[in-house]
Amino acid sequence: MSPDYRKYLVGQGVIGAGINFTLNGAIGWMIYRQLPRIPLYGEQSIAGDIVVTSLLLPMLVCLIATPLIRNEVRKARLPAASWRRPGSSRAPHLLGNLLLRAVVLGVLSALLVSPVTIWTLHTLGVDGLEFWTFVALKASFAAALAAVITPMVAAWALEDGLLASGARYSPGHSSGE
Repeated sequence: MSPDYRKYLVGQGVIGAGINFTLNGAIGWMIYRQLPRIPLYGEQSIAGDIVVTSLLLPMLVCLIATPLIRNEVRKARLPAASWRRPGSSRAPHLLGNLLLRAVVLGVLSALLVSPVTIWTLHTLGVDGLEFWTFVALKASFAAALAAVITPMVAAWALEDGLLASGARYSPGHSSGE
């Protein structure tokens, strides 16, 4: 991957983390402000919030960022990229449908990230958090998740631009490697 692509993708992660830290902190405040303490389990709980955030954040990042990045590639403001190795057998249009891609990404995130996060909190003996501690956790969790998800979505969208142009991978092509 070229330094330019690496810098772009890291920048996307930083921007995504900042936006999601702010938004999820505000969402946490709005939804839970009437509770002095948020339990780990229950109707309005840390576990429930983690599952919902793990599902919705990747979906929304995908649905918002992908069209924006595709548009930048289409207007030649960003170069398209291919992250595949020559001769890769991976299907080029796998999850080409944006909505399907967003749903799959959200479900995978919820299935992989939520249990580990909830288990970690449970193992650490967290049975609940005071309101502001919870808001800080929610904002930080969303920022960390976005820092991982946003560059993945951006890389996928850059490759979409290459596929949309009909170009095929070739060693001399702007591939980011």
